[in-house]
Amino acid sequence: MGNSRNLTSEEIALIEFLAMKSKIQLDKNWADRTLAIPFTQYPIGSIGLINKKSKGFIHERSRVISSCKFLDTDNVDVCVYLLVDSENVLYELDLWKVDNSEIQHIPSVDSMDDIPLIINKGLRK
Repeated sequence: MGNSRNLTSEEIALIEFLAMKSKIQLDKNWADRTLAIPFTQYPIGSIGLINKKSKGFIHERSRVISSCKFLDTDNVDVCVYLLVDSENVLYELDLWKVDNSEIQHIPSVDSMDDIPLIINKGLRK
């Protein structure tokens, strides 16, 4: 897995915070078994989450289970979403800076603000 890497301490804290918000239980040593697959060229950005024993990241249907936002060092909002796959396994940590510039840092989870999730229940007849 050429561009895979270990999770940073900031990513681990953010994932644990978002999982707790969504009431998803993470295994005790989940971070030790998880690799990050960066989706951007920047040091901080969206990452795919895979088990270290996996052969690679497979694009599949996923869903958002939790979200938050924070202000970057330049006072621009960064929106964060935690996604799971169809089996409720961690799938992606999506970070999006609203002006599409490079994210400078991930602050402590104490600095996170809520983003209400809109749940699509489908169209009614």
